[in-house]
Amino acid sequence: MKISAQWLAGFIDGEGCLSIHTRMRTGKSKARAVIQGRLSIANTHLPTLLAIKAEWGGKLSYKKYTSPSHQGYKGMNKTKQGYELLWYNQADLMRVLEAIHPYIIVKKDQFDLFMAYYKPTIQGPEGAYHLSEAEYEQRLLVKSGLQDLKKKNY
Repeated sequence: MKISAQWLAGFIDGEGCLSIHTRMRTGKSKARAVIQGRLSIANTHLPTLLAIKAEWGGKLSYKKYTSPSHQGYKGMNKTKQGYELLWYNQADLMRVLEAIHPYIIVKKDQFDLFMAYYKPTIQGPEGAYHLSEAEYEQRLLVKSGLQDLKKKNY
């Protein structure tokens, strides 16, 4: 099955999340904060996520969901197998975002913000590392802006 950019945009509008994550990275040199864009799709239908992954790449992870919406016998919470498809490598992330950005409708304001202010801070495939102070601060502003838009629109 061919997954077009238009179809993927619609699926991400409904099931996806564009975000920026911060974490501490440790390694041979001193620990440093990393701030990195990420696109994810969480869903319980594995064949759909595998079809998207075959066409668009990404990393698949497995999750178990327990929630009141997955009620079992006599109202007991039921655990349901879930999956998450992630793009966090900056080159892969931008390839997907640039392809679907023109077709995003519901989350257009989030994608516009991300593409206008986060994209310029990427330098090569390891775009999360070796940022100048100004680039780091710009990413923090984009993160805050995305959080504000999500509160406003959802």
